[in-house]
Amino acid sequence: MVSTRKSGRPLLIAILSTQAIAGCAPGLNGSADRCKLPKPKQCNTRGFDWSNSVLVFTSKTAASGGWNGTASNNNNLWKITGAGSGSYTYTAVMQNFGGVANANATGGATISPDGTKVAFNSLHASSSAWNGAGNAAPNIFVLPSSYANAGTDLAFGTYAFPGQTAGGPNPLHPAFNISSTKVAWHSSAMVNNGPAYAPNTGNNTARNIWVMNADGTSRAPLTFNTTLGTRSSVYPVFNPKTGDIVFASQMGGTTTTSAWDQAISSSVNLWAIDAAGTTLTPITKNYSVASADSGSNTGFSMLPFEVDPSGTYVYYSSTMNLATTGSNWNLTANLADNIWVSRVSGAGDPIPLTRSTSSAAQTNWGPSVHPKGEWIAFISTMPQNGNDDGAATQENIWMMRGDGTCKQPLTNFTASQVATNGSYPHFTPDGGRIYFSSRMGINSAGTGPDPTTSTSSDNLWIMDANGENPTPLTKNTAAGYDVFNSRVPHMYLPSLGGCQ
Repeated sequence: MVSTRKSGRPLLIAILSTQAIAGCAPGLNGSADRCKLPKPKQCNTRGFDWSNSVLVFTSKTAASGGWNGTASNNNNLWKITGAGSGSYTYTAVMQNFGGVANANATGGATISPDGTKVAFNSLHASSSAWNGAGNAAPNIFVLPSSYANAGTDLAFGTYAFPGQTAGGPNPLHPAFNISSTKVAWHSSAMVNNGPAYAPNTGNNTARNIWVMNADGTSRAPLTFNTTLGTRSSVYPVFNPKTGDIVFASQMGGTTTTSAWDQAISSSVNLWAIDAAGTTLTPITKNYSVASADSGSNTGFSMLPFEVDPSGTYVYYSSTMNLATTGSNWNLTANLADNIWVSRVSGAGDPIPLTRSTSSAAQTNWGPSVHPKGEWIAFISTMPQNGNDDGAATQENIWMMRGDGTCKQPLTNFTASQVATNGSYPHFTPDGGRIYFSSRMGINSAGTGPDPTTSTSSDNLWIMDANGENPTPLTKNTAAGYDVFNSRVPHMYLPSLGGCQ
């Protein structure tokens, strides 16, 4: 919990331990021991050993790297690199601090599983000096994670769309495969010009899933919908075991790899496609009923989602009716978002892991899967007592077992401490900690939270996976510096042997 601690134990857990937390009390769906939250293994010193680790994020942090300095005109890519002995350094990978506001904006940062490469989308012109005019459309960049601004531009890096300067295609949200050899993304670039991308030749009205080698070669689309943006396919995620790609789309259920531009679904569904683009599989099948979601959600909003380490299951959020089964889709939508799990194969029943029903203000979303697949971190407006249909509160970070038992809150934010761009909890690769975004107040020493205050910008934090020892990684307290914590994991941590 990111609240006051007593004797090293989160105060909130101490209170809840006397209550019937779902699935945790003996006689329910689990046992008290089974519901003990994971903790990092401690080595010679307490705290997080950053040695050889890399974490990337985007922010308008000042050029000096100092907190609350003159804010950058653009979101730039930053990295935190371990310097040994528990310390770390900050480096601005992109340095578009001046120039026209947002002309060189950067986002969607992620790091390869082997820690050697960083992928992101940016309006920066690949051969231009910093603070230039920028492009009308973003490009996908893949750079060595060791990049340290030796020059004034990114000319020696590789990127997905060399020469793309005209607006329209908008390649966004890159993701690496488990072997760090492939990158997928979504774009509305033309797919009927042949198997490879030709820059500045126009765009479709629908977005498609694209893939390339991590060195920038062999760029090709995997989906081929060309008309009506509501058929768009977005946010690719690689299955870590099979190499297939899971994505969200409003394609209709009649779509196959030999028949694109088919009927449009009334809701967003999850799909999988093999790396060769020959086998297309629907995971969820709500095609004919619209969602009760309000605001910016479209259909049964599945975003973000994550495939578990075994490659068998995908965890996602949805407003699907809680009575939905593998043979009974298209039921009237639920008011609240819940966390669900389905088999990537599409077989069997989808299973709701939370069961909020009564209000659109009740949201459960943003699942992150523990590296061993045992726990799920997620964002929820459930009250701290774990009542699925209790009065909605502000968003907090929660943990539960992969089967939905043992729900426990890790944070106890006030309304002003919630990140405006999403908390997006992610496990560190060793599973011992969680990094996330928040507007929690920062204590005067800059080492932990001040639970009585809040900041005016989203900052990046890290805490033990049981909620202890929250520590700010960025410390901008004034407005205008928001950290954009990517929806996909963006940290590399090498094996630490017995410290893992």
